[in-house]
Amino acid sequence: MTNKKLDEEFEKILSVYPNSKGYAYVLMEGPTIVIEKKMVSISPVDNTRILKDITDLLKTHTPEALILEDMSCKFSRKGGRGKQLLRSLSLSANHQGISVYSYAREDIRLVFEIWRAKTKYEIAEVIAKNIKGFEMLLYPKPKYPDSQKYLTALFDAVSLGITHYYKTT
Repeated sequence: MTNKKLDEEFEKILSVYPNSKGYAYVLMEGPTIVIEKKMVSISPVDNTRILKDITDLLKTHTPEALILEDMSCKFSRKGGRGKQLLRSLSLSANHQGISVYSYAREDIRLVFEIWRAKTKYEIAEVIAKNIKGFEMLLYPKPKYPDSQKYLTALFDAVSLGITHYYKTT
């Protein structure tokens, strides 16, 4: 899954994907190397708490980049709360001197086209087959287009990270 020479090192990134139940994050050091992953459920969802959590993660892990979803594209389905959270996360990372990159769903699809994966589920299958620890997290294929499982956010966070590595190397 990698397109970089084996002896080269990748930058450490934190990829975050907020959703209606909280957020998921992955700390990565290459397109197939996930150091830490977590799905955090917050009830009721609170942007202030999520912002504090992610700011703490940035301080603890000192990644070189924060990777987020691009909410400006026409396919972004984030509501007002989600968009505000992504803006706040970006400002927080910039304040700490951490680069911020945003990728749209279309960017992710273009990267995963290499493996003939177009849908979120097909992309999750590619991730599960190529990244240790994700094979057991693969959820059953949704029967309806809008029925998303709780764990999809983890796969979305990883797909953003992989997209970043492929777009920047």
